[in-house]
Amino acid sequence: MRTYSVSKAGLRALLWRSARMSFAITVLLIAIALRMQLVRDDGIQKTGLWVMIYLLLVLVIGTWLTVRSTRRTWQSYRLEVSPDGLRRTQFRLPEMAIAKAEVSNIEEIPGRGLVVRTADSERFVFIPSQLADYTDLRTELSEWAKLRKLSATASWGRQWLGITAALLMVGWMVATMISDAAAFVLPSAFAISVFLLWTFIAAQRSLHLDRRMKLAMWCVVFPILALTLKSTKLLLGFAHP
Repeated sequence: MRTYSVSKAGLRALLWRSARMSFAITVLLIAIALRMQLVRDDGIQKTGLWVMIYLLLVLVIGTWLTVRSTRRTWQSYRLEVSPDGLRRTQFRLPEMAIAKAEVSNIEEIPGRGLVVRTADSERFVFIPSQLADYTDLRTELSEWAKLRKLSATASWGRQWLGITAALLMVGWMVATMISDAAAFVLPSAFAISVFLLWTFIAAQRSLHLDRRMKLAMWCVVFPILALTLKSTKLLLGFAHP
């Protein structure tokens, strides 16, 4: 049995990637928040210096927390490979063991690593390309099952599709909260609430989210409550003109 872990150079690359992504997303969200504030206050002067300072702190602290979490996650990554299968252990995540006979296919994501998949969509193991001796491991695993290499376009498409969908969801929710058109708000609030509830249930059932993340998912209660209150207010307005 051989045990693989992330190399020092690989860890630095993962941290840098995480920091870039967190920084970019946070800057975008700050830009959206500032835009909304400017439209509401009709000018930058009224936003206040404290707002700018607060957003800057969010940017710095958010990026720092993301990098710290990424370091803990990947420093703890261990992959044990034997002739009969593999086993992954990682900080705060449940252990994942896959027998060689269970492997249905292996995806290679350019610049990221391998995904060893089974017939069960929830039972898979991600193997980062930043592992020490990754090339030898890739060669060995390619004998277990067919290795399907994704194109760079498909890989980037998957990544940015998720980010774009999340940002669109935020924009949709904001539009719902600031609108007073009942014909738009009521069905929109219902659809968003159903989606958030589905996301919460899926997260609780996931084998790839740690306990802290599952607990954090309870925060979806707040936007659902806000949407419910908004809808109730509009309905009461119709009932009592």
